[in-house]
Amino acid sequence: MSGGSVSTASMEMKDGGAGSFSAGSVHATALKVGVSGAGTITQSGTAAVESEGLNVGTEGIYNLNAGTLTATVEAPTVNGTLTIGGGTFSLSQNDLNVNGSGLVELKSGLLEHSYTGGGDLVQWNADIAISGGTVDMNGQVRMGGEFKVIGSDATIDIRRLNQGGGDFVFEFNAFDNSGGTDLSTIANGSAGYINLGNVSITVDGSNYQGGEAVITLFDASFGGSGLNGTSSVVNVTGFTGGLSGYITQDQETDMVTLTIVPEPAVLGLIAVFGGGLLISRRLFGE
Repeated sequence: MSGGSVSTASMEMKDGGAGSFSAGSVHATALKVGVSGAGTITQSGTAAVESEGLNVGTEGIYNLNAGTLTATVEAPTVNGTLTIGGGTFSLSQNDLNVNGSGLVELKSGLLEHSYTGGGDLVQWNADIAISGGTVDMNGQVRMGGEFKVIGSDATIDIRRLNQGGGDFVFEFNAFDNSGGTDLSTIANGSAGYINLGNVSITVDGSNYQGGEAVITLFDASFGGSGLNGTSSVVNVTGFTGGLSGYITQDQETDMVTLTIVPEPAVLGLIAVFGGGLLISRRLFGE
């Protein structure tokens, strides 16, 4: 579609089909991609697409390269891959679930939760991988999948980040495949909280190309829980060249940082403290 305006009850890309939106506006009550056989949609230009029933199936690929894609439904589903390479993916409904076991990739552009009224909860169950662009969530986000940060090109601002139940995995990966020396920080602006009381935090330093460094992973006011030694799991792997790392949480600021140091320094800390990873934590309610 390269112009005009379309409103329909159902639109589906399946059985190996591929479609594109480059201009104009589309409103589909049900928008399905790859639910019944493989399907691909590529959105570019100035196209504006809106759906109450966005469903990217297991064989589905939705490439958002420009324009706006707005999910107004209470339960958009991603079992395939939704890649944001530009433009804006907007969640505009209150109390919504992002369902499915697929992957949302943010490489550029904007991922936002734009609802400003009451009941602003987003239950995010799909996996998410962020290597660029901006995440701007103004409500409470409960994560239930894997939250992966790749490299340092993204801006991530989630006012209230919580957990959807059970263990939740943050993975700070490897400074991307081309190598690098920094990672994007998960922050919550000037208000809110980030609850890290029952999470796994993994840092993969396989492609790290720098030297000694202190990198902020979380910058927030921990109004819920900080790192908890009994239920939070921390794992730092992959650093080479005589380097290793450990994660700490500052007792005053609550910032969570990754410290990269020469291997002998870590060995010395192990000798003093009796562990390979150090967590200096402030437990709320104590």
